[in-house]
Amino acid sequence: MTKDYLDHAGVTLLPGYLDPYLQRPMTFGEVGCFLSHYKIWKDIEQKGYKKALILEDDAKFTPMFRPKWGRIFADVQEFVPNWDLLYLGRKIMKSEDERPVNDSYYLVWPNYSYWTVAYAITNKGVNKLLHQKPLTKMITVDEFLPTMFDKNPEGDQSWNKHFFPRNLIALSTNPLLIEPAWYGGHQGHYTDTGDSYIVQKDEQDGHPGHYTDTNDAYIVQQDEQDGHPGHYTDTSDAFIVQQDEQDGHPVQYTDSDDSCIVQKEKQDGDDQQIIKDEL
Repeated sequence: MTKDYLDHAGVTLLPGYLDPYLQRPMTFGEVGCFLSHYKIWKDIEQKGYKKALILEDDAKFTPMFRPKWGRIFADVQEFVPNWDLLYLGRKIMKSEDERPVNDSYYLVWPNYSYWTVAYAITNKGVNKLLHQKPLTKMITVDEFLPTMFDKNPEGDQSWNKHFFPRNLIALSTNPLLIEPAWYGGHQGHYTDTGDSYIVQKDEQDGHPGHYTDTNDAYIVQQDEQDGHPGHYTDTSDAFIVQQDEQDGHPVQYTDSDDSCIVQKEKQDGDDQQIIKDEL
C-alpha cells in the first residue's frame, strides 16, 4: 500500500486524529483493515443483503457456538427487531453502564468497545455507516463503530463532531461467542495493523507523503543466501516460527499462515470471511 494508492482510493485521514492510547497517527495496516470492512459494507449495500455476519481471519469460535447463537439471535429478534449491529466478539474498554437488554439473559447494550473480530450487521446499519462517507475522514474501525453508537468517550472533544447522526443501534452477546485466536503479546504474534508503517505526511523520495513498497519496505540483509548474493525466498528466508504448538500441531509451519508478511494489509476482503446464510 502506498500514499498514492490511498489518494486514488479517495482515502483522507481525519485531520488531527491520534490513537488515544499510543498517541500516533493511523498505520497503513489500520487503513487496510478499515478498507476491508468498508468493502464488505459496500457489498452488502449493493447486493441488498438484509443481514450478514462478518468474521475476521483470526476468529475463534467458543464451544457450543451454534446452539448458543440460535438462542441469542432469537432474543435479538424478539427484543430489538430494529437492531443495526451485534457484537459476537469484542474487547470491552469500559464495562460500566453496560445494561442487559430488556428481559434477555444473553444481550447487553455495549459501552466503548474495541475489535471487529466478529459482528453481525443489518442493511440498515450498513447504510448508517456508509452515510458518513467514512473514507473522507477516516479513523480506525475500532474507534469508528463505538463513535457511531455514541459510546466513544475518547472522541468527545475531538472527532465525534465529524460524525452525525451517531444513531447506530448496537447490541452485544453476553457472554461473547467469538474471540481472537491469538492476542498481542503472545509468542510469535504479529499484527499487520499495529506493526505496520505509520501513514505520515513527511517528505520521502522528494514528494510529500511518498511511499514505495521497494525503497521504504523492510530491508532484507544483503548477504549470500541460497548461493546468490541478496537472494531471498519466502520459504527458506522467512522468519523462524517459534517452537511452540501452532495450528493444533507441534511446530507446524505454513508459508501462507505463519510467514511474516510485510505491508500486506487486509484489503479487498481477502483476509476476511463473510457468512450470510446463517442469519
